[in-house]
Amino acid sequence: SVFRRQRRVNVAQKEEWTRIREFCANKLDHNKKKYRGLIFKRLVSSLEGGPAAYPTSPKERQTGVSTNNSGETAFQRALVNSKSALMGFDGYEEYISWKDYELPIVFSKRPRRACVDLIGSSERLGTFICELKYKSEGSISGNRADYAIFQALLYYAAVKRDAALLDDNCVYRIQPPTFRWAEIARGKTLLVLGAGAAIWTKARSGENADRVKSLIADVQRTLGVRLIFSVMSSASFAPAHKGNGRYLPAFRGLAEKLPRLSIVDFA
Repeated sequence: SVFRRQRRVNVAQKEEWTRIREFCANKLDHNKKKYRGLIFKRLVSSLEGGPAAYPTSPKERQTGVSTNNSGETAFQRALVNSKSALMGFDGYEEYISWKDYELPIVFSKRPRRACVDLIGSSERLGTFICELKYKSEGSISGNRADYAIFQALLYYAAVKRDAALLDDNCVYRIQPPTFRWAEIARGKTLLVLGAGAAIWTKARSGENADRVKSLIADVQRTLGVRLIFSVMSSASFAPAHKGNGRYLPAFRGLAEKLPRLSIVDFA
């Protein structure tokens, strides 16, 4: 029957969430010293909402930010306002189209729910989740790249678990929607994008690089998911003047009209 078929699909989706969650937990358990400080339990807890009978929906589209904001949110909005980007691979370039941004993916009553930073799409990569990381002032921990991997994987698992609900409840910020959550659930690619040339420097040095490279390979081998790390070196946008107003973040100083993303190699 239709009901039984739907029930089998739901069970399979739940099992996939459990499989990816356990993969992440095992990796953390095996390397507790290096992963000290990663708030894994809080991250998993924030995604445990599941298909509860509680709506989730993003607010109306707002591509501007407060003039006091010049961090990750402004970086995200600058990308959205650019609408697309070019990502350089070995021997070719991929045209990336940004489909939507900051979408809550958990059906719960929590006032602050886990959100996907960006949805991207390209001819070769399909439709995928993009996790953003912005270089703030001060030192960057060596396990920052690892946390980005776990975060992207768990968000991906939550989407696979609840893709039908997300589509049925029209969880989109940009209208009319230009993608379906089911596309992401079927996909096998995740993108981690860092802002600023130095953001992955510590993660690419010494034993940090070996660990991250091994983790990326294990994700591909065990889960069949391709993790792509990239960086936008010249991620500077229009300066914000302190005050109570708002501004529209836009990249400045670009040699080309589109933001250019470079692939990061941990070899």
